[in-house]
Amino acid sequence: MNYFPVGTLVKLNVEELSIYAVIVGYCPQNEHGEQMDYVGINYPFGVMDNNSFLFFNESGIGEVIQEGYKGEEYEKFVFAFKQIMDSKA
Repeated sequence: MNYFPVGTLVKLNVEELSIYAVIVGYCPQNEHGEQMDYVGINYPFGVMDNNSFLFFNESGIGEVIQEGYKGEEYEKFVFAFKQIMDSKA
């Protein structure tokens, strides 16, 4: 899996709708207890209430509009995170 950095703006595959999300976290559980790949917030609205969070998998990303910042901390995080996720598989 390709882990996009926090702050990445993506267009989601949602039938005929144009829904954009900014990635704010990884591996959350949605309201049904299912583990998803990402949690995001709607762009351009941001967080308006507790129902503002969008849960989606990598397969639900139609297009990456703008990738978030990839610094040294991000590279260290992704390396460790991939090891943890691989050990769970």
